[in-house]
Amino acid sequence: MKKRKLLPILLALAMVLTMIPAAVFATNGTVDNVTTFRFIGGATTQKDIDNALGEGAVSYTSEEIGGETVYTIKLLKDINMAPGCDVRIGEYRENGPELPQMILDLNGCTITSQSIGLINYGDLIIRDTSDSKKGGITYSTTSDKSSLVAISHKGGLLVIEDGTFTCESGYAFTGYVAAVSTQAGAVTHIKGGTFISNSSAVLSAGETIVYGGYFEAPYGMYAKSADGVPGTITVPEDSTAVVDASSFAFVIQRDGETDGKISVAGGTYNAPKVVGGVRQPDTAEAVSITGGVYEEDPSTWVSGDIAVASLTSVGEENTPIYAVGGNDISKLASDAETGDIIDILSGSIELTGIADGVVIKNSGTDNVTVNGETVTGENPVIVCNHTWGDPVWKWETDNSAAAASFTCEKDQTHTETVNAVITKAVTTPATCTNEGITTYTATVEFNGKTYTDVKPLSNIAKIAHTYKNGKCIVCGAADPDYKPDSSAQTGDDFNMAIPFAAAGIALAALAAVVATRKRHN
Repeated sequence: MKKRKLLPILLALAMVLTMIPAAVFATNGTVDNVTTFRFIGGATTQKDIDNALGEGAVSYTSEEIGGETVYTIKLLKDINMAPGCDVRIGEYRENGPELPQMILDLNGCTITSQSIGLINYGDLIIRDTSDSKKGGITYSTTSDKSSLVAISHKGGLLVIEDGTFTCESGYAFTGYVAAVSTQAGAVTHIKGGTFISNSSAVLSAGETIVYGGYFEAPYGMYAKSADGVPGTITVPEDSTAVVDASSFAFVIQRDGETDGKISVAGGTYNAPKVVGGVRQPDTAEAVSITGGVYEEDPSTWVSGDIAVASLTSVGEENTPIYAVGGNDISKLASDAETGDIIDILSGSIELTGIADGVVIKNSGTDNVTVNGETVTGENPVIVCNHTWGDPVWKWETDNSAAAASFTCEKDQTHTETVNAVITKAVTTPATCTNEGITTYTATVEFNGKTYTDVKPLSNIAKIAHTYKNGKCIVCGAADPDYKPDSSAQTGDDFNMAIPFAAAGIALAALAAVVATRKRHN
């Protein structure tokens, strides 16, 4: 009796279980066997997500930013898609209202698919707010006929800030396989993240701008045309992108008569070949390189007036690396060490701040200087960041000109001579007893400093004596040309006349006394 009652209960329970999505039975932070699910801002609800993926798999919220509603999809568990299934955000809309802004927060979790991992149709930002930064999207298959991508961006603006995006295709055909693919009419901005593929890391039939990120694939960045419109990839000057490609750093594919376009002004590219082509594109026209650092010489794709340099490091088996443009050449040169060789292959450049002992060569025909010293094909320069000693001055005999010579304390053969500017001033006026002195000051500007030297010269003639009554009133010297006036009684004559006058008076008085006595007698 009990068995008869138990059987209907078990059958009913089995029917209920078959009606519940398999994803509900996720354990250990993973949701398995998830069928294709589409997130549409303003239409999808948290209940829809919970029914499809189970509660606690994804958080779905919205907020007002700048007067617009922004929807955030935050992964709470790893999601493994069922075979042939994928995650979709937005929907194709040829007409009607624009899709709202969406944010996919990987939150340290992953989406793994045997089909396309993520298909996006609108404005989407992908980021990872977790501390681990282990979130990502992976396309992986064992099928040898599958050639898909981890992310397929079909419309609007996709911004990738961080995350790891992996493409493990069974059939790695370059024109269809990539970690991230931008379709015609769509725009992708890559600001960071890791992109790994067994074909192309980045594939663009639309517009892709790479500001940063790490890219590992046989074919680093791949641009192709669609319906006669060139897909483009642009790497700005300040990009921190690093590409490790086992075949080509860049690939151009032709569609009819139209080629994809790649413009590179920054980044680092480690690849045995710089540019490859599919369907015979004109790569010299399709690829423009104005900056960046390369494992192989990129000169073919650099215009003639932009500098290209190689750096061969000591102990690197004479294998050079290459830099394009003044900024990247200067950065490369600043890392050079004693004994390294920097060869300017083309273009003009002024180099400063390079370590002592680095050899600078000029294999081109343009102007190259290092620390102000000209480098020519016949005159390589071994860099010496001079430590200048005190100047040695050389004056003309009359002090009318002077020059200062400087010698480097590191290398006595390095000397510089600078002609001085001369100023003069009377420092001791001439007198009737001494010549006057003019002091000459020589001044030079050298290596950002001002140097002076002073020379006095007695070259002002004595002035004449100022005589009065036969003597100089300044120094008391006698006037050699002085003659007294004979008609005028001088003070000395007067003094001598006094005693003679007194004697005369006395004699006259004596004579009068004698005469008086004679009369009386």
